[in-house]
Amino acid sequence: MKVLMAVGEKNLSQILKGNFVDAGFEVAQEEVLHRDYLDEKIDFERPDLLILHDRQLPSQYDDKQQNEEELIKLIEKWRRIYDTQMRVVVMCERERKDPFLGQLVSRNVLDIFNERQIPTAAFIQQLQNPPKYINVARYGLTESDIDSLMETDEKATTQKDMESELEEEQKSPFLKKPKLPKIPKSTRPLFSFNVSQKVAEQTEIALQERRIILVVSPFDRSGSSFIAHQLAYGIAKHGVGVKYFENPFKNPYSFDRFAGATDVPNYFSPFSEIMEMDHNEYIREWTKEGVNIQALNPMYEQKLEEEQFSISRFLRQLIAVHDAPYLIVDIGCDESKQTYDELIEIASDVLVVVDSDLSKLELFEQYSMSEKFGWIHNLLLKDKTTLIANKYVKGVDGSLPLETFVKVPHFNPLWVFNAQVDGTFAFSGAEKEQAEGIRNVLKLVLDKKTLKKKKGKVSKIKNWLPGFDNLKDEEQMEEIT
Repeated sequence: MKVLMAVGEKNLSQILKGNFVDAGFEVAQEEVLHRDYLDEKIDFERPDLLILHDRQLPSQYDDKQQNEEELIKLIEKWRRIYDTQMRVVVMCERERKDPFLGQLVSRNVLDIFNERQIPTAAFIQQLQNPPKYINVARYGLTESDIDSLMETDEKATTQKDMESELEEEQKSPFLKKPKLPKIPKSTRPLFSFNVSQKVAEQTEIALQERRIILVVSPFDRSGSSFIAHQLAYGIAKHGVGVKYFENPFKNPYSFDRFAGATDVPNYFSPFSEIMEMDHNEYIREWTKEGVNIQALNPMYEQKLEEEQFSISRFLRQLIAVHDAPYLIVDIGCDESKQTYDELIEIASDVLVVVDSDLSKLELFEQYSMSEKFGWIHNLLLKDKTTLIANKYVKGVDGSLPLETFVKVPHFNPLWVFNAQVDGTFAFSGAEKEQAEGIRNVLKLVLDKKTLKKKKGKVSKIKNWLPGFDNLKDEEQMEEIT
């Protein structure tokens, strides 16, 4: 069977292709990158299977209703032209009762994968077998949808036959509704179909060594954002691509900290959606001293709720970064959220930042079972977690929650203040002390090759990601060992 990919997400598409090839499918060399080219590609390739993502594949319509209507009309047209010769497979992330799913079923789309994690065996098994209504029976359909479906079936199935088929299919582990498993403890995002070493290697290539670093703290004013900023700047100084994500669920703070109102007054963060007609009025990318920053602009935006910015959107933004292998997510001090739980599972490193305030440290220890602090205490049990002792003072060791930790010194307040006034990462006139103070944190995340000292300059960084250019002025990079 020949497969045509129209997923619209490069990394996911690569993983899917590998699975299809392993299963003996023929995969069209070129994939569809926009809905406008679907008809042309289908006519040329004449695929048996069309793998389509309802939202990832770009469309000329931004309006949700228009977008869905366009897809339904396309499917209706293909059905009239190709009938059963082309099987349409739709991947999506929607509520089970979403009426759009019912509309798909009524157009004889009997392969709908509506989960964030899809067991590979079930995915391949379903597409190797003939399409069956039972695969989509769990989606709520209206009476008109059911009537439409029944009218287009070539063979009518009696109620008795359907019940018999349902009873038979329920015995199969592949065709039951897959239960969403807990996200595996991995440094990779959720778009994975891990069934073989080859697929694992494809995932590795597709995600190109992205390293996701979360920075959290049990208390405000402990310096978690300061550590996140300094870590991002230190990575950038080594000529490696890095992107800093401000916490979208907290009041904006990084935009003003780095003089956004002066440098990029028309910046509008990718955390928020804007109308297509307004795209030319704003910029969506902001880079400061080598660090790509994604932060809310308080002139146009305010903090979001989890319902407004789901974990799936957050993950898509992390995966969409193609020019930075290091992604720093600044959670800071906040209460536990489902979004944080899922980000923690895919993170490669978690940094828990505390300072030398003894009263706060004692409170953190005494209330280890509380809702506010319990989730951070659980974090400290993970191998990927490192405790950062910010503003370290000798003698505080006995009050820290872990025996092993990384020390960050108390920087001269004047250096920090002047950097804030100037809206910069760098401590003007104290760059050497700044690099020395953060070097042990950098050692946690940068590989030895990057940190390796080379006389006169930093060793050339491997081109990890598509479009990632090595910094030309390597002689100006500051080596931290």
